Amino acid sequence: YDTVSGRAAYLEVDSSAVREKSLIQSSTLFSTAVTEQINAEHLYANATAYAEKFENKIFNGNEFRIVTIANALSAGVSTAAVRAFEFHDHYCPGVTSGVLLAEYIKKYFPADSGSKYFIQAVQPWCKEDALMVLLNATPGKKSYSVAYPSEEDIAAWPNWAKNVSTVAYRYDKESESWEGIALGYTWGETGCPDYGHSVMNKLCTDLWYLDQMGHPEQFVTILKRFNLPRGADPKEYARPGVDPVFLMDYWD
Repeated sequence: YDTVSGRAAYLEVDSSAVREKSLIQSSTLFSTAVTEQINAEHLYANATAYAEKFENKIFNGNEFRIVTIANALSAGVSTAAVRAFEFHDHYCPGVTSGVLLAEYIKKYFPADSGSKYFIQAVQPWCKEDALMVLLNATPGKKSYSVAYPSEEDIAAWPNWAKNVSTVAYRYDKESESWEGIALGYTWGETGCPDYGHSVMNKLCTDLWYLDQMGHPEQFVTILKRFNLPRGADPKEYARPGVDPVFLMDYWD
């Protein structure tokens, strides 16, 4: 992707053209070889034409990945966001929300040196991939759990908890116990118009959020603070059949 011209070259190798111990013919090496101008301003100005091109899969189904990542990198996206969308496989508003949640947790609920987080997703979406990468909390390290509540489950939650999406726990070495915060996330009003295709609509949203990355508190809210009973571990509340949202009302 050339940031000056806004043009991208997409080359996809035809695996059948590559054979062991055979000469590779450049004329038949690529099954797809196209160039397009994909900088945001050009796409918005020619939205109808590009809506049709994206429907026709000009990048062989990779339009969303290429357009959003190229424009984000050109706009100076943070290293943290790059790490998140590398893991997530594309750059979307959902993974952006995870970047903002992670930045909020590190800023307003920091873990001291040698301390650790346990993250519990009670309403999961793309944000989980960013949170795992940026907080170094993963299922493999036994520091991340995900629940998939039904609409009926959420309807039964206390009113204060309807918007809880993520619960962050932090181990306090002095008290030898876990502190926690239940977090809600509110989507921003981007002002983006409908460009007639999801690629351009989400690109507009992605770029709007880039200007808000330094202000996670505009989107993230602490709905409840609590402390686990001394000796209790967050993993106890991540077992099958346990809903931690109900238990929070009993924690100080």
